[in-house]
Amino acid sequence: MKHTIRLAACLAAVASVLTAAPAQGVAPAVFGTPAQHVVTFTYEDFLDAPPSATSLAYWSDRLTAGTSSQAAVVAHVATSESAVVEQISRLYYALMRRVPSSASLHARVVAVQAGHDTVAGNAEELYASAEYFGANGNNNAAWVTALYRSALNRAPSASVAASRVAQASARGRLYVAQQVYGSLEARGDRVKALYLRLLERAPTAATFAHWEAVDATTAGDLAVATALADSAEYASVAQERVSLTISEPHLTSITVGQPAGVVGNEEATGGDGSRHWQVLGLPPSLTVLDHDVDIQIVGDLSAAPPSGPYTVASIVTDDAGDVNVVITSLRLVAPAGGAPVPLPKP
Repeated sequence: MKHTIRLAACLAAVASVLTAAPAQGVAPAVFGTPAQHVVTFTYEDFLDAPPSATSLAYWSDRLTAGTSSQAAVVAHVATSESAVVEQISRLYYALMRRVPSSASLHARVVAVQAGHDTVAGNAEELYASAEYFGANGNNNAAWVTALYRSALNRAPSASVAASRVAQASARGRLYVAQQVYGSLEARGDRVKALYLRLLERAPTAATFAHWEAVDATTAGDLAVATALADSAEYASVAQERVSLTISEPHLTSITVGQPAGVVGNEEATGGDGSRHWQVLGLPPSLTVLDHDVDIQIVGDLSAAPPSGPYTVASIVTDDAGDVNVVITSLRLVAPAGGAPVPLPKP
């Protein structure tokens, strides 16, 4: 079974949280009217998933008729459970380099929806987690450097690093993560990224200071994104955008017994500029070659037994920050016809 999404509800167990109308076919990749463009990219920007054909028709018809506003569409999509799922899933992809478990994702979404936590709080908790710590040196000095590179896209100075290491020892990693991720610099970087993704430009000096302050509120990045998406400029930019999409068929099985070389591939269409790929959850024997338009899965399966399923996330990002993700349940399968498969030597 496979699930095609855009950095959102990546497991079947959380698919029920989607608030869009029940899918009755996926909306086409090219849309004709201004209202259809606005609806399509509102869904893609907040849910990383295209609207169903039913949802596209419902909202675009209402926008065209004037019975609903752009603000209503944005509010419907941006405040849904799916939007929270999408944001938390993105954090797992970026920080933990994996798909979140169904249980963890559900618990975090429920806590945010109930007001007991925030998306920013989830980011800080993941940064401070034993898993992130262990994957980034397993010591405070290496962890502080990894935190700065991830949250601020730079290394700390020697004096700042020493201070943060001391704070991590005295007050805990969560305190340091909160100070760095919640800093003015980090909020400013996230505001700039939202402008690039939603309006395809940098903010002016005046608006930048305003949105940095808004980002510091409980609503955080979502408050900034919602306001930008409810602008006339967003509606205008949406008319020129092209959906970034990983093409079908998707990777659901690979035949074992193959010699070293290319064993599978994924392709993408649309988007702006270059494409950048990442594939999470592949069997250890397989790696990825990124060719922009497509990727090749390479490895040596000559002695691999059938195995799986593996939950694999194929992620493609373009230069404007748009992202498309396909989650598949991948199996390594025996050759057709039941030919014997060599087993690994003990």
